[in-house]
Amino acid sequence: MTAAKVAFDFFAISRGQADFMSDSLVQQESENTLPPVPAVGTSGHRDGAAPPLPGDEKGTKGQEGTEGRRDEGTKGNPQSAIRNPQSAIRNPQSPIPNLLGAAATASVDEAACAIPARGAELVGRVTSIDSEQLYLDVGLIYKAVVPVRAFRNGSVPEIGSELGVLVVRFDLQANVLRAYCKGTVAEADIDTLVPGAIVEGKITGLIKGGLEAQFGTLRGFMPASQVNTKPMKDISLLLGEQVRCEVLEIDPKGRQLVVSRRNILAKEQVAARERLFSELKVGQVHKGVVSGLADFGVFVDLGGLRGLVHVSDLKWTAVAKPGDVVQPGDKVDVKVLKINKKRKRISLGIKQVTPDPWADVEKTYPVGTSLKVRVVKLAEFGAFAEITEGVNGLIPLGEMSWLQRPAHASELLELEQVVDVGVIKVEAKRRRIGLSIKQVTEDPWLKVAEGFSVNSVVAGKVTKLLDFGVLVELKPGVEGMVHISELSDNRVKTPSDVVSSGEQVSVRVLSVDPKKRRIGLTIKGLNAKEASSAPMPATEPKQKRQKPLRGGLSSHFNW
Repeated sequence: MTAAKVAFDFFAISRGQADFMSDSLVQQESENTLPPVPAVGTSGHRDGAAPPLPGDEKGTKGQEGTEGRRDEGTKGNPQSAIRNPQSAIRNPQSPIPNLLGAAATASVDEAACAIPARGAELVGRVTSIDSEQLYLDVGLIYKAVVPVRAFRNGSVPEIGSELGVLVVRFDLQANVLRAYCKGTVAEADIDTLVPGAIVEGKITGLIKGGLEAQFGTLRGFMPASQVNTKPMKDISLLLGEQVRCEVLEIDPKGRQLVVSRRNILAKEQVAARERLFSELKVGQVHKGVVSGLADFGVFVDLGGLRGLVHVSDLKWTAVAKPGDVVQPGDKVDVKVLKINKKRKRISLGIKQVTPDPWADVEKTYPVGTSLKVRVVKLAEFGAFAEITEGVNGLIPLGEMSWLQRPAHASELLELEQVVDVGVIKVEAKRRRIGLSIKQVTEDPWLKVAEGFSVNSVVAGKVTKLLDFGVLVELKPGVEGMVHISELSDNRVKTPSDVVSSGEQVSVRVLSVDPKKRRIGLTIKGLNAKEASSAPMPATEPKQKRQKPLRGGLSSHFNW
């Protein structure tokens, strides 16, 4: 049987016996000259104060004698326990009146009868609410009472909800525990305040080591270290402000308090952080303030909750340093990209708030479109050019010029140079666009057949010597090949024996293929150097063997 059940039966029996024992009670009152028995309310609370116990005024001896007499009287007269049930509460060690029998008495938990110490923390469930106070079941034979006015902005808990409370005192008259809810503002009463209580007051002065505050009729001191969660350069900015503080120490004689505003702010930040974290969802857009920079990204404060914006999520274009985009204190809009509930980490993005420039790139820049672009990066394989913010394209080395074949993009282009290009390839999914400078300039091979007919003799410049021949530039962008066999009528070991790089020579056109971009040339009989090349010496025939071979048939045997 639980303690609450025993207490309920105890008061039920009291109400049931009150009627038929009224005559004997009146007679006993007249004989013992005791005050009248207070009426028992339907809620289990007494309307009046409990009568003093006999022997309370006489000290310890009187109490011992009273307990002995009360025990004896209880055995033969259960009405004495009904008259004064407070005796069991005021002295939890004394036996509970045996109105329900020995078995019921033994089942009552002594802890349920004990009175918690002042400042003790309890957890209770709201059982009823009236206009002035809330009643909570805290697992004892008496309930805890919390004032309704402690809850502001209409945030009164509902019946059935659980609350954490701090014990102030035990009210003998009402037979309840006076308490207040943790986190609510308590009355500035030196008799009811306990360490950990929250009070509200006004900052009245600046003194050595901190601030002075007034909480009702009580004076409070707030150390400088307890003013804010972060150090403040000038704490005098709080003069005249209404603040909520947590009581750290109490001086009943001097009616003074030592309070902390920092603890309240820290708890509010934790509560706001937990609330915001539970409400966050991937895809939401929030406003935040840049709180810090790092090489790998930016930290953004969302109002007590901090998230990270990776450097790749700052802009749609490449970012070398986060400081080039934002600075601490900047207000930014961020989008929630990922939430790690176990590690309490949030990934945010700034560029995701703006439209993706690659979304419609295939429609905006189809193949064949002519554009003006700005060179932003040079590399060995080509140059990167910015088409628009967030969209870059690549100009390969082979698409830079009809006339030259550079080994590096820096040979033809410079950073920040604006050039005309044509779009030759678009891959939106891979975020790639191929650009070409050659596409917007005239192809010199288009009319090459008209300018260089077969068997025509033209002048050219030797541009490169190869193992198998020579390249001759006929005009800018058009080169022909002179095979090593077409360098001279005589045998040639290397092309350098006939021509040298940069030399002007006359060549005859042998073949023209504009589609394959090939022109066959020859310089036989057209250059003095080729004619003066030394002929190869003639080989002498071998003499026949005069002597016969030994050991067999001779080579001169006439078959």
